[in-house]
Formats: sequence, structure tokens, C-alpha cells
Amino acid sequence: MTLNKWIFLLAAVMAITAPEVSYAQFGALGGAAKNKAVEVLTNKVMEELEKKFAEMVAKEPISDAAKANIVAKLSEMSRPIVKQYIDGAVSGKLPNPAELTQSVLNDILPRVPDLVAAAGTEGGGGTTSVPASAIQPAARPQIPAPDSGDGVVIYNRHCYVRLDRSMTWTEAKAYSESLGGHLATITSREEQEAVYLLIKDGKKNFYWLGGYREGKNWQHVTGENFTYNNWISGRPDNANNREDKLIMVRISPSWGGNPGQWDDFNNNGEANNMGYICEFDNAVQPAAQQLAKTQSAAPAIKETGDNWGAFSLELTDNFKWADNYQIIFTDKRLFNGHRIVPGETYTLKITYTASRDLENTLGIMLVDTTPAAKSWKLLSAIGGKGTWIAASKAGKEVSATITLKTKARATDSSEAANALVFNTRGKGKVGVAGSGKQGPVTLNFTEFIFTKVE
Repeated sequence: MTLNKWIFLLAAVMAITAPEVSYAQFGALGGAAKNKAVEVLTNKVMEELEKKFAEMVAKEPISDAAKANIVAKLSEMSRPIVKQYIDGAVSGKLPNPAELTQSVLNDILPRVPDLVAAAGTEGGGGTTSVPASAIQPAARPQIPAPDSGDGVVIYNRHCYVRLDRSMTWTEAKAYSESLGGHLATITSREEQEAVYLLIKDGKKNFYWLGGYREGKNWQHVTGENFTYNNWISGRPDNANNREDKLIMVRISPSWGGNPGQWDDFNNNGEANNMGYICEFDNAVQPAAQQLAKTQSAAPAIKETGDNWGAFSLELTDNFKWADNYQIIFTDKRLFNGHRIVPGETYTLKITYTASRDLENTLGIMLVDTTPAAKSWKLLSAIGGKGTWIAASKAGKEVSATITLKTKARATDSSEAANALVFNTRGKGKVGVAGSGKQGPVTLNFTEFIFTKVE
């Protein structure tokens, strides 16, 4: 099957026309007007859903009668879910039509392959017989809504789940397999496009895939042939002779390449900036159930000003671009969606030990790393007192409070546009990736408090 409408429908819902009523002003309406607003919203969403359902099954090798039956079943399943979302809306404000349509599609999509498969089993006839469990309205939350930090897409009867949970490649592989899936293996351009559509709205900059290097050869965790690839130019390069795991990049990296391309990383990746894609082969419903469990078990996000406690950041070789080791730290907890503007003051109180002797001072700054900022726009003043920490010996505990004063505006509110960058200079050849003499250094934090002062 080619990359069909299943993949594009989530993006397409954003093109829905403006509502006939002001949903944000719902609370000010009288009883009859409120009922009318609910009716208009329901009809608008159902009309859009039915249109998308028809597009989804249009190219399936089943009869027209079977396609019509599937669309009717999907509509039947959707209406009570639409009602659930409307009934559960915040008082005084109805859901936006596009957002509501997308949420319902997230609930319904995992049911589609069961219906299509059942239609095929019936020989493409005019009726579709499916188990009762397959046509019951999905219990919410079956699959998290897009703003919960995860996403799902179906392509070619496989279910791909984006998980914005920082893990090493080994941990992500083991966890995916514990769910009954595996790290996603991309073997065609169409599959590449499907997975990129899934990560482009993710909250991490890099996503683990199920590729790894064994000796000189790249392999997939499933044993499929590693023939298709989408490497960044010059990759894989096995920097520092330790990069043997496959990632897809969500943004244009500072070292080159385009969103959606592949790179090789070491097993740890970039701390707190790694997500992963879990693929389920012909097991859509279990995938949804397990994802719901994962979501409910996810740790609560700390607010700005809280102590993040113990965690680590690895500063990796940046000699292709400068004379230092660096990490671009992008995490929702830093700004919680706030966009940096000039004239702000932030403090960072940290206590840490370094895994090796630092060759030079440790610098900390705020940077916009988005393509719109040409991947590097300095947002905070540097060189002033309090923005650098003296070099330290391996294992020595260092405590410091850094003050960062902003001088420029971030291009948008995304994490990549409001990044906290750590770097330390070292010996190596600028312009040659992997030429750092001492190698990466890990900062092990026991205290990390980032606060907006004014």
C-alpha cells in the first residue's frame, strides 16, 4: 500500500473552516443558543470525520459496499466519542473543531485496520462482520491527545507510537519490546515520510529508531534488510569510535542536515533530549492499551523553580563548529511554553560533579537553535560575571548560581528556540568532528533549580 490518506488526515484537520459560533464565548450563550452551538459543532466534526473516513478506505482492495459499511461503522463509533469530549469540555468553552476532530481521530484510528481486515476476510462483500469489541466506542483516553506529549500514526497496517520519554537506546529498545513492539525500523521512503510526520510535532529533538551498527554493517532490530537509508550527508561517521545507534532528527542540527534525516549517536544520546518511536506489527489495539499505561505512569513535569534533583548531561564533541564540548539542553520544564524576550533575568542554581577534569571554564547561555534563527542566535549576554564557572577536577563537587540576562527575542515558544546551552573549551582541531583530545564529559547534577526572576 502506498502512503495513503491515513497519514495525512491528522495534518489535514487543521484546515477546517472557522466555526459558525464563537466557541470561546460559549458560556455567555442562553440555553437554546448553547444547544444550537453544540449541534453545530457536532455536525461540523462528524461531517469532517466522515469525509476523512471515506478517504482512508478509498484505496483499500474491498468492494464499494464494504467501504460504505466501514465508513458507517466508524461514524457510529465516533459520535459518542464526540459527545464525550464536548461533555467533558471546560465550562464556558467548547472545544475548537479542529482540535476536537483530531482528538476523535486519535481515538478511532487504531480501530480502522480491524475493520478493513474483517472486510477483506469476508471476501470484499457488501457487509462487514467484525467482533463486537472492535466497534465499541473507545474508552478515553485510549491514545493520548497530541498535547499530552505522545502521538500515534498508522501506516500499512502498522502502528507507530511516538514517546517523548528520555531513555538510552538500549532502554528504549527494551521498553518497546516489553510492550510487544520494537523500535521503529524504516525500510522505504513512504515509511520514512509516515514516521517523520509523527515526530515533527514532538517535544524532543532526536528520536531513536531500531537501527544499530554491528561491526561495519548497519542492521535493524527486526532482522529486515538495511537497504533504505536517509542519512545526513557525511553520516554515519562513528565519531569518537562510539556512535553505533540510529536516530531521526526533528530539527536541523547545528552540525548540518535537515529535519527527518538520520544520524548515528552513541547509546546515551543527548540527555533529556531523546525520544523514541515504537512500532507495533499488526497489533494496533494492544499498542493503544500499552500506550495508555505508559502515559498514566509518566512522571509529572516539574515547574520552573523546582529542584530537578539528580540527572546527568553529556557535553559532546563540537569541534566541527567550534573549540568545545557542548550540549544544547531543550526541555519543556525550562520555560513551560514561555518565549524569551529581551530584558528578562533567570537564575540557575546547580550542584554537580564532572566525569573528567575540565580543560577550561564551563559556560552557560540561552540560545535559539531553530532553523529560523539559523540554528544559533544568542539570547543572553555572555562574558559578564556569573555566566562562567571555573574549571574543576573529576569528581569534585561544584556549587554555583548563574545569572542570565536576556538581550534578544526567541523566534517562537518551542523548546529549541529557548535552549539552555552548556559548553567547555578543550584541545582539538576546529572544523574536524571528533577531534577533541579528552572526549565527551558528563555533568552529574544533584541540584538543578532554574528560575525566572523578572
